[in-house]
Amino acid sequence: MILRVFPHRTCATPADPQAFVGDPPLFLPPAADVDAVHVSVTFTWDLAEGQRLQRAWAQYYGHVQLGGPAVRAPVGDFEPGLYLAPGHVITSYGCPNACRHCLVAEREGPLRLVPVREGWNVCDNNLLACPREHVEAVLDMLDRQPRPARFTGGLEAACVRPWLVERLARLRIDTIYTAYDRPEQWPAVASAVGRIQDAFGWSAGTSRRRLACYVLVGQDGDTPAAAAERLHRVGALDVAPFPMFYRPPLRTRRPMPPEWHDLVGRALRQPWASRMWSRRMAIERSN
Repeated sequence: MILRVFPHRTCATPADPQAFVGDPPLFLPPAADVDAVHVSVTFTWDLAEGQRLQRAWAQYYGHVQLGGPAVRAPVGDFEPGLYLAPGHVITSYGCPNACRHCLVAEREGPLRLVPVREGWNVCDNNLLACPREHVEAVLDMLDRQPRPARFTGGLEAACVRPWLVERLARLRIDTIYTAYDRPEQWPAVASAVGRIQDAFGWSAGTSRRRLACYVLVGQDGDTPAAAAERLHRVGALDVAPFPMFYRPPLRTRRPMPPEWHDLVGRALRQPWASRMWSRRMAIERSN
């Protein structure tokens, strides 16, 4: 038996009897029945809490392993339901891009495919960087699922090809996310969105319930005015824009300055924001 421990509970945290949040509870499985205890940390600012939990659980089970995306440790194959709630699936790790604001390539290394397991919420960092055969296998898997597909890991706009759009149009879709992290990505984002809207026949007001775009804001040199313009650009495409405030890999959570808090808050108070943003926050804390 492997016990998994998480600093926080989210919608993507496993809820089985071997998954715990925070300190050891009053009643625990006997040590003789426990093979390992894994503390999983997603963000660098939670590392101190993860280390504290590691010590707290070690009082009962001896050696406790600290891991997760925030820890520089080898990444094995994805096991459904182990560190993400059932339905979430990862079919590849790493990324060939070297975006300066992203730690994926540094932490997970080059793109690596893993066996395609069952699930409807695809959380890969960059699914479309994978070979076409792998992507098609993922789409075939999604066809078998009891729920509509979610691409919360995001589809890189520059990699949205006609064959992919045609194949997506045959899927039951809950939500497709893309990303607008840098100003030069705008032509690719606009093109990808237009292709998907045309293929699905999504009309005004329908598209933004199914299409969303993460918009990175607050990185070096950015201003609230410039970020607001990018958010409005995305919204004008009938796509739900979600501001993602940039946080460097610090050991403490970087507070959001008031001017940025106001911008992000306004965006998230839009009518479409509540359902989809709460879903994104769960993924953000669990990938």
